[in-house]
Amino acid sequence: MKEFDVILCLFVLQAIFLRIGPVSQVLQSVDADLSVSMSLLRGCVVDLSEMRNDTDSHWKSIVECASKFATEHDIEPQLLSNKRKRKTKRLHSELASDECDAPNLETFKIELFVKEIDSVLMQLKDHFSDSTMDIVHEMPLFSPVSITSNQEITEQDASCAIFMHLTRRLWLQNCAQ
Repeated sequence: MKEFDVILCLFVLQAIFLRIGPVSQVLQSVDADLSVSMSLLRGCVVDLSEMRNDTDSHWKSIVECASKFATEHDIEPQLLSNKRKRKTKRLHSELASDECDAPNLETFKIELFVKEIDSVLMQLKDHFSDSTMDIVHEMPLFSPVSITSNQEITEQDASCAIFMHLTRRLWLQNCAQ
């Protein structure tokens, strides 16, 4: 069955995966540099946030790409018409309802595009909080190259190193108990 709504869903997922894919590959690599990974992750969150804030233009480009693809593959680039059901009472004491039978593009934008971007952003922010990202971003300070170099350590680097030392000590104490 050739339906435009499936194509539209795939193009929405493609738009999201194009932003998440590179970060995922770096995080899964064997020799991942955590500092670089966190920088890429922050860029991904910013990009997705920008996509969420400007949903209209991004949605328009996704619909255009999906329509072009559908036309090239002899698929009608339209969703089903937005017919309404007859007004009927739900229960004895409730008022009549007037519900949509099939989704239109605006419904797809809200129910699919916006919800998916929000879901991905929430997952990224839950798994990689700002404090965790700040700590991991400073991890290169503890690499052998950084320790043996004659590079001057700034006050911010020193405070981060002290914080990391105290965090490690607290973690070791909790593990010993």
